[in-house]
Parts: sequence; C-alpha cells; structure tokens
Amino acid sequence: MKQWANRWQHMVIVAFTLLLFTVSTSSEIAWAQLPSPVPSDPIQGALILTMNPHVIKAITHYYGYPRAYDLSSAKVVGVSRLTNQPHSYEAVFQVKTYEGNHSPPFAIETIKLAVHPNGVQLTGYSHEGDEWEEKRKVEEQQVQKEFEDYFQIKLAGYQQIGYYQIAHQYRDEPDNALLLLNQELLSQKEAIQKQVYLLPMTFLGKRDGYILYKRPDGRQIVYFLLKELGTWKLDKMKHVPSKEVSKVSLAFV
Repeated sequence: MKQWANRWQHMVIVAFTLLLFTVSTSSEIAWAQLPSPVPSDPIQGALILTMNPHVIKAITHYYGYPRAYDLSSAKVVGVSRLTNQPHSYEAVFQVKTYEGNHSPPFAIETIKLAVHPNGVQLTGYSHEGDEWEEKRKVEEQQVQKEFEDYFQIKLAGYQQIGYYQIAHQYRDEPDNALLLLNQELLSQKEAIQKQVYLLPMTFLGKRDGYILYKRPDGRQIVYFLLKELGTWKLDKMKHVPSKEVSKVSLAFV
C-alpha cells in the first residue's frame, strides 16, 4: 500500500510539472489574483480527479458538511511552483456548489492547494455566494428577530447549526434527538425534497437550546431543548404568532 501511495504522490507531482510548461510561474501574484489559465484539458481533467478528495475535504471543512457540487464544473484556474521548493507546487481550483437537486442557492468556491512530496495542504479558500444566499440570510435574521422579540430571549451567545450540518454530524446516529427533531419539522424530509427555502435553525447553549422553523404558511414553530446527562431532549414546543412569508421564501416551494 505504501508503494502505491508513493506512486500516487509521484503522479501528482508529475502532473503539476507538466502543467508548469503552459502556465506562468510568477510567485509575485496574489493567490486571489489567479495565475494564467491552464489550457491543457486532458492534464487538467486528470489533475481535478486526482485532487478531488482534497477539494471535497476543503468544502466540508468550510460548510461543516460535504456540500454537493458538479464535478464537470470544476476547473484548474492556475498553477505555480512554490518559491525555493523545487518539488512543491500550488494550484487553484474553482467549483460551483449547490444545495439539493442542482438548485440555488449556488456558490463559487475557490480553493488553493499546495502539493508537497509528503502530502497536500489547504492554503486558501474563498467563497462567493449568489443572490439567493444573501436573501436567505435576511430571511433567517427575520425569523430569529421574531423569536427574540416574542420570547425576550437573545441568541447571540448560542451556537447556530444548520440542518445539513446536523445531518452530517449525526449521520451514524439515526436516533439522535437533534436530527429527529429537525426531520420532524421537515415532515420526514419532504420539505427538503420540495426545495423549501428556509430550513430549521438550531441554536445550542451549554444547557439549553432552540430549534426555529418558519412554515410556508407563516407560522413559526419553536422547540425548546434541554441538555440532560450530555443528551439533548425536547422540553416543550411553542409558536410565534404568524407573519406573512415573503415571496423570497416561497420561491423554492
């Protein structure tokens, strides 16, 4: 296995060496100002497939879950040799990520990876969301404000966790209370399949927490949580008086 691992790393180094024949090697260009494009499609495709596990790892680290992306959209936008490191290279990849079934919000992730003889290192990550991501943030802030105003509870000191993060974190614990409560609010994932815009918002403190969910009919459901012996449990359920759902939220129903 070690022999194959060494061969695989050698193949990556060779791919980067070949790419350098067609790409600028200037080390003075900031990574956000991408180096010259990589024109060789076969070599670029091979490099993308080789580095795909590291791209997935970088995306998972950023989002807290392996957000989906179309491999055909991935591209190498630049590559260069690292200064004073003759056998180390740096490449910049771009991929288009999305939620659900190729539906918005979409985002462009720019990922910079350094390849050394002994491994691959993430050295840069840039995220650019679309207009739907910004609109969703506004909607979520409104849901949180409605909760805080009605119950006179501030959530600033609580850790916010999204549905997809919870689903990934507890993927091996199907009976986990946080996962089950989120799925219950979504009617056993039916809402996700229909691409409902706003997903449940989970806020966790040291001993208490809340799950907020704005239904398409405008009613906000709130689960009050308590942590007992290290396990989250449902304490009670309440509602925030209905407010009209914006057309932005309904756009994904």
